[in-house]
Order: sequence, then C-alpha cells, then structure tokens
Amino acid sequence: MPLGLAGIVAGTGPVVPASSRTAWEEQAAAIAADFRAGKHYAACNSEAGAGGSLAATKTVASKTPSGWRLTGPKILASGGTHADVFFSTARVSQDDMPGAGVVEFFFVPTDAPGVTVARDWDGFGMRSTESQSVHYADAPATGIWGFPDFIATAQPLSYFFCLFAAIPLGCATGLLELMSTPVPASPALRLRLADARMKQEALSAYLSETAAAWRPAAGPEYAARVLRMKTYVTSEATKLCAELFALSGGRHYRRDGVAARFLADSFAGTALRPPLALALDALVEQFED
Repeated sequence: MPLGLAGIVAGTGPVVPASSRTAWEEQAAAIAADFRAGKHYAACNSEAGAGGSLAATKTVASKTPSGWRLTGPKILASGGTHADVFFSTARVSQDDMPGAGVVEFFFVPTDAPGVTVARDWDGFGMRSTESQSVHYADAPATGIWGFPDFIATAQPLSYFFCLFAAIPLGCATGLLELMSTPVPASPALRLRLADARMKQEALSAYLSETAAAWRPAAGPEYAARVLRMKTYVTSEATKLCAELFALSGGRHYRRDGVAARFLADSFAGTALRPPLALALDALVEQFED
C-alpha cells in the first residue's frame, strides 16, 4: 500500500482543483519527506460486513474545533503495529465538508490517542505483512487526503486494484520459476510448465496493458475495465498457482515451504477489495447494462 499511495500522490496533480492545488502540493511534499525518513504509510480501510464496498463504510469522521476525529472499527490494517500512519476511509457529512463524497480518506498517526491496534492477525497467506484490526475512538486525524470528493474525482482505487492483481500473478511467477530451476527431466512436466508459462505471460500482458493506461480521473469505462482485469487476473493466477503446486511434488509439500507460501499468498488477490464475490456481482451488472 505504500507503493500505491506514492503512485497516486505522484500522478494525481493534473486533476487537482485549482482551489486545492497549493494544499495538495504541500501535502505531497510532506508525504515524500516522510517516505525519505522511512515512515510506513499503510491502508486501514476494510470493515467487517462491508464486503469491500465503500458505501457500506461505518467509520465516521467528525469535524471539531481541534480538527478531524474518527470513530469506528477497521479490519486488515496493513502493517499493524509496524505502521506509522494509516490512511483510512470514513463517512463525512456535507455540513462538515461541503462537496465531500460519501467517504473520504484521512491520515491517522498509529500512535495517536484513541487508536487501538489489535494483535489478531492470523491470515492464511501474506502472514508477514501483519494486517491487524484497528478501532478508532475519537482518534485525531492529521487531515484529509487530497480534497473533497477525492475518491470519485481522482479514482485512486483503480490504481490499487492493479496492484492487488499483481499479488497472485507474482506468486504464480515465483512458483513457475521455482519449478523450472533446474529444468525438470520429465518431458510431460516440461510441457505442463510451458503451458503455464504461456498463461502467466498472457495474464501479465493483460495486467500491464491495463495498468499502463491508468491516469487520474480516467472515467467509468476505465474503472470498469480495471475491475474486469483485476477479477480475471486474480482468479486465473490463483488457479495457476494451485495447478503448479499440485505438480510440485512431495519435496514442496510442507506448510512452511516456499511453494506452499506462494500458494497461500496468491489468495490475497481474490480476497482484497473488491473481494471476488462482490467483483463478480459488479461484472454481471456491467454486462446487463
């Protein structure tokens, strides 16, 4: 997620409203300085029962004389206790922020009063990333990310979705390299690996072409294209990981083995926003329209 944040900050400038340009440039400079200092910015957006939908966000941001305050529960906060700053979605009212979208992103220091980071991470895959649950209780935010209606205007989620798709594809690539080194003696296995390589290259080309077309405020057609790509690439790459693991042989059949970790990690791509079930529903709606 730090990579996604950095990419969006670097690429969104052309669509920043004139009234927000100075504040945007100051914020971008501050974030860049934090990155250079080694600070870890992490996503803290998911909520239990929301199904990956921003519209179902229950965390609320309220404007007070001392600044913004967030209250509500989050799950899967990347980095957990190792993060320095969370960027979190929260609902805002038009009275507090005229022109706001349904939800906005806010920056919240992880050591701020009212921020409780649990130690409940027990993920199937990506265990080293430590994605813990978080509870905000009138927690102070340092400010909003960007400007009012930032999510709808700049469309940063499409950028994140491209990164999510890269997770299972990277796992499939890693499994393929693991099984191809050294080159297996079995002609049948070499044939299966060649077929897997073609699938991996096709998925990589689909992801790369879609990601290369990203730009801020790309519009609904591009957002729909990214959703199709993310859903297809994550689903097919996860299947490819399962097929490759099945071919890997007994020496890789260990819970803590490299192949097993690749397989487990690949499922994060289908689980991350939007989760596969929600993404498939959205695709059905696209085709019906």
